[in-house]
Amino acid sequence: TDILPKEKPRYLMGVGLPENILESIALGIDMFDCVLPSRNGRHGILYTSKGVINMNNAKWKNDFSVIDEESNAITSRVHTKAYLKHLFHVKEFLGPQIATLQNLSFFLWLVNTAREKIIEGTFTAWKEATLKDIMRRLYNFMYAEFSKLEVQFLECNRIERIRVALGITNKT
Repeated sequence: TDILPKEKPRYLMGVGLPENILESIALGIDMFDCVLPSRNGRHGILYTSKGVINMNNAKWKNDFSVIDEESNAITSRVHTKAYLKHLFHVKEFLGPQIATLQNLSFFLWLVNTAREKIIEGTFTAWKEATLKDIMRRLYNFMYAEFSKLEVQFLECNRIERIRVALGITNKT
């Protein structure tokens, strides 16, 4: 980002996983856009304060707790996981809509909190703590078929690709 004028915003397209967004913010990126929150929502994948949820799993069928009690999306504090699982099961389009609202709410929370932490001067510590939590969640959800070492390689490789795309060669 050093070659771009300091007064201009920095935009990175297509970066959508929470850990990539936080790493990109740390590298000086100001704006993002990605289809991940809505695409994953349409397929029953939700990002919540407690981790990633796959509504296609049968275990949610009898879970009558709310989708995410900490969400800013009212739909996630009112509707239950069992109800959302049912909506996906019967292919009712309200299911993907509720899931998308949850995901957008989560990502707005993520970037708004990142901004607050930058202003407070605590972004780096917050990012590291948050990344550990997010990585653990994603490991359990997305990478179950990989060993922990393979997952670490995949994540390091992804962050390195972001650095290369931005033209950043040092890892400070």
